[in-house]
Amino acid sequence: MKNDEGAKELAQLRIKVIVFRDYSCDEEPMSESQFYLLPDQNEEFVKYINSIKAKGGKEEISEKNEPANSLEALALALKSDWASQYYPWQKTGYKVRHIIMLFTDSPAIPLRNESKGRSYPDGMPMSLCQLNSWRNDTDETIDIKFRFFRGGGIIGVVPEAEPWVDLQDWARYYPLFPDLVEKYINNGDYENAVQFAWDMAARSI
Repeated sequence: MKNDEGAKELAQLRIKVIVFRDYSCDEEPMSESQFYLLPDQNEEFVKYINSIKAKGGKEEISEKNEPANSLEALALALKSDWASQYYPWQKTGYKVRHIIMLFTDSPAIPLRNESKGRSYPDGMPMSLCQLNSWRNDTDETIDIKFRFFRGGGIIGVVPEAEPWVDLQDWARYYPLFPDLVEKYINNGDYENAVQFAWDMAARSI
């Protein structure tokens, strides 16, 4: 992926995708890929991306942007294995940056609101406050394996809705709304949405 002028060079990526829907009504409300090391695994990564279908959720019935379990997806992303020993280029002098990119055109269902739904994951945070403590490595109950995200950034291509507006107070959270959602996400232009967020990450994180 190209960098915009002024952006830092990104030598290599270790990337994972989490697809989220709704625990109250979907057979597969959440799916996670493996970590892909790019550019070495470009082909496998593209194959996985092309297999994703936008489906499910209450909006299939209501035909409007209904809330989804995007906060649980954010929690699962934070719980990913960010361990630094997986970075083979760490000895080359490159800096390592941890970034989560969130793309959604919907508000979020409150955390644990659907905890009785099918396959709801164990150990989800109780609140936005606790979710933020995971991000900052101030929650002693979390597994040490994902504490390497501490200091990482979150870029959200999100609507100007709850809870995304509330998250503006978080450090290292970069919300891009609502014009970018209207310009890219709602028009199905995901490639340019990702490119814009990528350039933002390269300049800001």
